[in-house]
Amino acid sequence: MAGADERPVSWPPELLPGADELLSAFWALCSDRQVAMSEGPIPFSAINQWAARQGVDGGDEFATLMRCVRVMDDEWLKSARRHDGQVEGRPLTPELFDAVFR
Repeated sequence: MAGADERPVSWPPELLPGADELLSAFWALCSDRQVAMSEGPIPFSAINQWAARQGVDGGDEFATLMRCVRVMDDEWLKSARRHDGQVEGRPLTPELFDAVFR
């Protein structure tokens, strides 16, 4: 049974007016994240450079962009970490590792 605070999810989600630009910025910046043992957050420098190229000036407009990208990035990272160490939804066991990388 679904909890009282769970809401049905629609795909694609309905966005508030203007949010499509922020979502586009997030997806454009996703490829700038560093990847080592796992994905890292989108660097400030990437957001700052993207904003400058798009004509986003400092102040409130930049602060809103930064805050929105950070919130979306936090959620993206949470999801990525939940799936860390899994291959197609299965835990990465030594046997599965051998099967994938042989």
